[in-house]
Amino acid sequence: MSEKQEQPKNLPWIFICSGASNVGQATNAACVELYREGKARLGCIAAIGAHVESFIKPNQSSERKVICIDGCGTRCASKTLEKAEINPAVCIVVTDLGIKKNMEMVYGDEDVKTVKKQIEKEL
Repeated sequence: MSEKQEQPKNLPWIFICSGASNVGQATNAACVELYREGKARLGCIAAIGAHVESFIKPNQSSERKVICIDGCGTRCASKTLEKAEINPAVCIVVTDLGIKKNMEMVYGDEDVKTVKKQIEKEL
C-alpha cells in the first residue's frame, strides 16, 4: 500500500507489543503486513502509554474495533490499554499460539504466518 492511499475509516485498530523479543518482532511484522494489505490500521501503543489524548479518546468508544496483540504473558500492551481505559474487543497472546519466546530476536516466516493467521480470524 502506498503512503498516498487512504485506508477506510472502519478498519479495526491493532495495538501491538513489538517488544525486544522474537514474539514481539514477529507480531510487528505480521501487523505491518496486514496494514499494507489494507486489512487493519495500526495504533501507537507508545502514544497511549504517554497519555496522548488525541490517541486515547477515539479508541475508548465502541465505534472502533480494537484488537490487542501481546507477545507474551507479561501482557504489556494489554496493561497499557487498560490503564488508558481502552477495552479491546480481542486480545491475543502470541506465546499462547505455540511460539516460544526468546530474547535473541530470532523468528521465522512461519512465526509471522502463525500470528497473522490468528489476527485475521479476529478481524
